[in-house]
Amino acid sequence: MAIKARLKKTYLFQYKKSFDEYIRRASFIKNVTKFEKLRLLKKFKVVKERNISNKAKIEQIEKLLNIVKIETELKHGYFYSIDEMLYMYNSGIVIDNMPCDYNFLITHSIDEMRCIGCRETLISNGKYLDCIEKFILRVSSELKKVHENDVAKIIEDMIHYPAYNLKEALQRILFWNQILWQTNHRLVGLGRLDKILGQFENEKEANKEIHNFLLVLHEHYVYKSSAMPGDTGQVIVLGGNDNNDEYFCNKYTFIILNEIIKLGLPDPKIVLRVSHKTPDSLLKLSIKSIASGIGSPLLSNDDIIIPALQAFGYDIEDSYDYAVSACWEPLPAKDCLEQNNIITLVLGEILIDVINDDRVYKIKSSAELLDLYYEKLKSKLTNVLNYIDSIIWNKDPLMSLCSETCRNSGKLISEGGTKNVNYGFLTVGISSVVNMLINVDQLVFKTKTYTISELINAAKSNYQDHNKLLESLKNNNFKFGTDTKESIYYTNKIIEQIYSITNNYRNRFGGKIKFGLSSPAYIMSGKNVAATLDGRKNGDAFTTHISNDSNDSITEIVLFAGQIDYFKDSFNGNVIDIMLHPNIILENQDKFVQYLKSSIEIGIFQMQFNVLDSKKLIEAKVNPEKYPNLIVRVWGFSAYFNDLTDEYKDILIKRAIESENRSYKA
Repeated sequence: MAIKARLKKTYLFQYKKSFDEYIRRASFIKNVTKFEKLRLLKKFKVVKERNISNKAKIEQIEKLLNIVKIETELKHGYFYSIDEMLYMYNSGIVIDNMPCDYNFLITHSIDEMRCIGCRETLISNGKYLDCIEKFILRVSSELKKVHENDVAKIIEDMIHYPAYNLKEALQRILFWNQILWQTNHRLVGLGRLDKILGQFENEKEANKEIHNFLLVLHEHYVYKSSAMPGDTGQVIVLGGNDNNDEYFCNKYTFIILNEIIKLGLPDPKIVLRVSHKTPDSLLKLSIKSIASGIGSPLLSNDDIIIPALQAFGYDIEDSYDYAVSACWEPLPAKDCLEQNNIITLVLGEILIDVINDDRVYKIKSSAELLDLYYEKLKSKLTNVLNYIDSIIWNKDPLMSLCSETCRNSGKLISEGGTKNVNYGFLTVGISSVVNMLINVDQLVFKTKTYTISELINAAKSNYQDHNKLLESLKNNNFKFGTDTKESIYYTNKIIEQIYSITNNYRNRFGGKIKFGLSSPAYIMSGKNVAATLDGRKNGDAFTTHISNDSNDSITEIVLFAGQIDYFKDSFNGNVIDIMLHPNIILENQDKFVQYLKSSIEIGIFQMQFNVLDSKKLIEAKVNPEKYPNLIVRVWGFSAYFNDLTDEYKDILIKRAIESENRSYKA
């Protein structure tokens, strides 16, 4: 065995990797001093990974559940205990960023789970369920020591009975949810919660229980966060068309959304599936939630998404029963290994490869420039696909247990044993590519205002002493996000280029690959990218998702997005991101209902709103203590403004100011 491989098996190596990750998250809120690190080192524990077999993973989980600290103090009437100082090391990539099948987990007892599946499944799942049952009894025993209420019984009843009421169902969701977090899953979604809970219709205290359940999910907010505070992936999906093409919603759709508004917390977050059949009452409630400033719900248009899923190859049941990954990427709600956020392809970065190729100076048309870009894109994307092929997934007994296909086949989810095994990647910077192509076409080939050399030299100087040229690049009338044939043509052309490269790709399980135009990396990805021919300077952020804050009308971005081709495997998240002043919504709520209905009919894919007052943001940056609860939408999640870095704060302030200069004409 190589020295490096042996080193990774040592406790010291695994401890350091785990502790570094813990400190990274702990540093979200405050800098961790050397003294604090030493203090934390004494408390921090890691359960060592012996090898990568499924048997060893179950043994590792059993050891973790034997030593994990059990917090017996109930959280808003529920048991929910995560030991933040205990980590379980995973050498492979953990399967996360998708919901597990909570419906299966609440409608089956441990006893029933032991009897489901083929022979191989019964053996493997039986060993895993042994350690879960042992943990259930341990938890129940500890709770009985300090509580006389029924929570201990609800926990213990998981062994022999399914959930019979809402309280039991919510407690089971929380129980399994805490196990996912404790075993180092990240970005843990909740799935289609209103549909899952719909079987418990006659509940007198549903509002109270949902309210408390949401509060419990907000526990361990920083620990659960990935890239920054708030990035937890705790997405609840509500509503949606059913396979009779009728709109589904129930009392829990409204209860959950109402309680989210009352709580005024940034997390968990809501994705509301909408269509032309969504009732006005639900749209009005959504507007009320958006106007509150919490950033939820994100609207996801079934009229476009379901046909796009079917065009990709999902069957009717899975396409109608879709949930989303951590932010907005559609995927089947169950029985899948759908990893939608494997990597971000920085389309804007490829522009630098084009600029640095001497052939660019000889191009005679924008079509030739597009061909050169395609060549560079193909090279970059081929490397991405090669990386994806190298991924080894961590063994995951719980996710295998939740997959019906895995249970019936005896094959693990990490080995592609589930029904749907497609991957997805995100893209960032398509606006820079589109605007470059339009700028060169307009300024070099049509008006002949500049030569291609002049544009490139100006970009390489970071536009120093080129203010007039810079303004020409930034203020063209056909830019990305405008309802013009130029912007729509080039946007769809880039989508077509990506599709032509990825269409025939199959991963090692036989699954396909999808992509989308929205990414959380619009700031981070821009940091190391030099100036581009759209007027973007060195290190500047790329455009946020599908947006154009210079538009006079919030309708124009909708008209643009409604003409994007989402049927070339390009459905892995395409979010219109709109900034609005609170008064615009509050004073025009009825008009906004019509605006949403029109947007759905025009054919948007997804839409989210950041309802912000630039003056309040500026003051909050200077005097954060005055605004401890100010919430903003960051990318696919909401967060407290005070928790953001200055670069994110500055982007939000800049966009808020630009949006307030709109006329808001239709």
